[in-house]
Order: sequence, then C-alpha cells, then structure tokens
Amino acid sequence: YSPLYYIMAQQAAGVITPYQAEKSFRELENYDNTSDYSKLFLRSSQTQTYSLDISGGTPGALYYITANYTGNRDNIINNNNNRMSLSGRSTLKLTQKLSLELTTDYQEQRFKSAPVPDIYSVYPFEHFKDANGNPTAIASGSGGNPYYNAELLSWGLQDNLSYPLIDVNEINDKTNIINNRITAKFNYAIGWGFDLSFGGIYETSRTDKRHYASEKSSEAKQYVNSYITLNTDGTLKYNIPNGGFLKQETYNTSSYTARVQLNYNKKLGEQHTFNGILGTEIRSVLDKSNWASYFGYNDETLLQQPVNLADMVNGTITGAYINTRSIRNNYAYLYGQGYTENRYLSGYANLVYAYKNTYSLTGSIRIDQSNLFGTNPKYKYKPLWSLGAAWNIHNEKFMQEISWIKQLKLRVADGFNGNVAKMSLPQAIAVTVLNNYTSPSSEALTKLSYANSSLRWEQTHNLNLGLDYTLIKNISGSIDYYRKTSTDLLGNAQIDPTIGESPTLINTASIRNKGIELSLHADWIATKKVNWNTGLVISRNTSEVTDVYQTGEYYPQRAIR
Repeated sequence: YSPLYYIMAQQAAGVITPYQAEKSFRELENYDNTSDYSKLFLRSSQTQTYSLDISGGTPGALYYITANYTGNRDNIINNNNNRMSLSGRSTLKLTQKLSLELTTDYQEQRFKSAPVPDIYSVYPFEHFKDANGNPTAIASGSGGNPYYNAELLSWGLQDNLSYPLIDVNEINDKTNIINNRITAKFNYAIGWGFDLSFGGIYETSRTDKRHYASEKSSEAKQYVNSYITLNTDGTLKYNIPNGGFLKQETYNTSSYTARVQLNYNKKLGEQHTFNGILGTEIRSVLDKSNWASYFGYNDETLLQQPVNLADMVNGTITGAYINTRSIRNNYAYLYGQGYTENRYLSGYANLVYAYKNTYSLTGSIRIDQSNLFGTNPKYKYKPLWSLGAAWNIHNEKFMQEISWIKQLKLRVADGFNGNVAKMSLPQAIAVTVLNNYTSPSSEALTKLSYANSSLRWEQTHNLNLGLDYTLIKNISGSIDYYRKTSTDLLGNAQIDPTIGESPTLINTASIRNKGIELSLHADWIATKKVNWNTGLVISRNTSEVTDVYQTGEYYPQRAIR
C-alpha cells in the first residue's frame, strides 16, 4: 500500500493523534524525490564509435575488410551495451568464365543491465535513503508491507522488502550474442545470355544470458523467505539456503542454405528484352536452448547448495510465512530446454519479357516442400504462381504531345501465395506441464495439437490493378484496386469424433478482402536547405468471412469493416 494508507490506518486505530497524522502528511507533501532519483540512478549517456576499412587487390582478386566497434553507456547507472562487427569480402576470378564471391560476417553484442525502478512507478514522496544515507525500501517493491516485514524479522527471517539502492548494485543481467555467417557464391558465364550461379550460406548464432542476484539482494532474500518452515523444536528450517541466485540460459541456432540458379539476360535487337531465372534451394534451421537455476550460489567460489525441488514443486514444502516468489509456479521459468528443426526444399522460376520499354509481361512459379506440411500427396506439391503485365502509357507516341504527364503506368497482377503456421504440424505437438497427480509432482507432456496429415498452405489469391502517375515535376501518386481471397485458413473446428478430439486445428476457413487505395504526393519546395511536401492516402477495405467449417458443413459468415 501507499505510505498514506498506513498513516490513515494508525490514525483510525488511535495509535497516533490527528495532529501527528497531519504532520506526517505534510512531511510527505513537502518532499519530491525527482531530484534524488536523478542524482542516484541517472547519468549522462555516452556513445563511442570506431571504424576501420581496408580494400585492395588485383583485377583477379579483390578484397574488402571492414571493422566497427560501438560502445553505449546508458543514462541509467550500471546499464550499458557494446557491439563489435567484422566483415570480409573477396571476389576471385578463377578462370575467364568462373568467379567466386566469398563473404564472412562476424558480430558480437554485449548487454549489461541492472534493475532501476521507473520514476513513475514510485510515489513522489518516497525516499530512496534515510537521513544517514542508508538505503530505504519503496512500496512498489512488492515485498510485503513494513509492519508485516517487522514481524518476519522478529521471527528470524530475512528482510523481505525491496531496496532500489541495494538491488541496482546486487542484481544484474548480462547477455552475450555472437552471430557468424559465411557465404560462398560461384558464377559461371555459359554464354548466349546464360550464366549459372551456385553456392550456399552457413549461419550460426549463440546467445548466453546470465541473471545473478547476490545474497544481499531482495530477490535472493525473498526466495529464501518463501520456503522457510518450522522444525519440530520451533527453529527455522531453510529449504532454500542463504546465498545468491543464479539463472543461466543458452540459445543456439545453426542453419545452412544451398542454392543453384540458372540466369538468362538477353536483348534481341532494340525492342525485345528477356530476363529469367530457374533454380532450386535447400535449407535447414536448427534451434536448441536450455536454461537452469542455482540457489545458495556464491559468485566468488562458484559453489551452489542443494535444494529439495521435488517437494517444493509438489507442494509438500509450502512455506510458513510469505510466498513472494514461488518455485512451484515458476518451475518452467527456472529449468527447461527446447529443440526445433525445420527443413525446406524449393524449386522456382521467373520470367520477364519487355517490348520497346513500353509493354512487359512477368510470370513466376515455385513449389516448396517442408517438414511443416502434411503427408497427404494431394496437398504436398501445391504450386504457387503469379502473372503480371505493365503498360508504360507515357512512352506511347500519342502521349508525347502531353507534356504535363511525365509518367503514366498501368499494371495488373494475378496469382497465389501461401503461408504455413507452426501451430499445427503433420506430427503431434506436445508442451510441458507440471503433473500434480503424481507424488512428487513431475514434468509431463500434454497435447498442443494432433498430427495433421492434411495440413496445407493457407492460400491467398491476389488480384491487383494499379495506375502510377507523375504530373508536371512534383506531383505523383497511384490508384490501386485489390481483391484477396484467402482459403484453407487454420482455425479450431469440430471434427468427426472417429478421427480425433474436437476442437482441433485444421485448414478450415475462407476470407475475402477487397478494397481501393488512392495516394497523392507533392513536393512544393525542394532545395538543398528547404523541403516542403504533402501527402494524402485514402483507402477503403471490405472484409468478409465466407466459410467456416464445422462438423462437416460450411456456414457462411459476413463481417464488413
């Protein structure tokens, strides 16, 4: 509660007189902690940046190396971060037709932070230290009220209140992130407008997090107090030993991508231009993580003390006095690990044809395979495609006499794209829970979603019509009409009970969106020193849920906005 509450409570109980209460109110009213907050927790921020660039080589072997370091000191004490990056690039001409591009990138980031309460979360009349300079507790520290805390101290427990001036020096979070990427790309000039590129990318990322609260911090003391119980002789039993608290986390990601692509660029005469690509790609992403916690930890000796986690999680040890921090409720936060692997295989093609720099046709198609899709062949090989056309009207002869129209381009596109969500997979997905039906309690798995052999793309059919224009020298804009029809959207639905449990996540719904968007931009003044421009965008969208699948039937629904 606010300190005002305790003054009013004491007055209501007759512990203090109305005069004493009014005096206490005036003492609070006459103090504002803004200045003290600034002196105790804030400082001038500072940024330092250093860069180094080196380049050179011969026509057959070029190189470029760059290094950068940036250090930031935040305006909050004990909070800072820095970043170091190193990049190297090299182009090697192996033969007259074959060349190699090598790129390596390294980046390391370090963050250090300490808890400082936000000035707006603290009552303006609260002190951070007393007249003798000793740290004081604040009401927003959620460590209990001062009178109950006095009872805990009288029983022999530790101080359960939060002291910002202590915690800012006794609690810290450190994060170290390292990213590596190596890219190799070969280019072979076949001739007749064709060239072949092949290569790959290998990436790794590692994140280490370390949260430490010393035995002097309010966090460590509250953990100890949470699970103190009484022995039969009336003495205190420390189920969590005195000492610090440490939590360490590690996250690792590794991925590789291999690609082969045939490129075609050819200009026939002065009027025909062809650009095309045909390629395939394979990709894999692996994520691993683990985290663990230690109690009674000493950061100098690196020693920890044993804890009876089984009984604490089970509830056999519940704590007799105060339960500010509960291991039972935070077990998944304190301990755990994760593993995710996704694999992809894609084939794609794209072709662009332009005539007289006035007309153009485009087409693209791709097929993607992944362990995220279902096993039903009917849905595994669904191609995604698009077709488009553009007409540069301003290049036509009949437009040459209209000088105030600088650009007028009509475009149209039609096609399908897709999305796959990871909420459902062709394999059953399970999540960890705490099983309270065993003694002692233990971690167990429960279903998140069932295996879905018919899992498929969430497909969207896009139709776009647009007109781009530039008038005079400074007015430009566009007019766009679009219609998007999304089918096979994932949602919870009732299914045949002989197939599985309901509701379950399946490709079940359809949505139609259509709308128009108008944009206008004008640069009225554009000089080296002064720029004045205005912009206007007007749009309207209509969204309609057309189908929702429930127990074998479709139910149309409508929602317009």
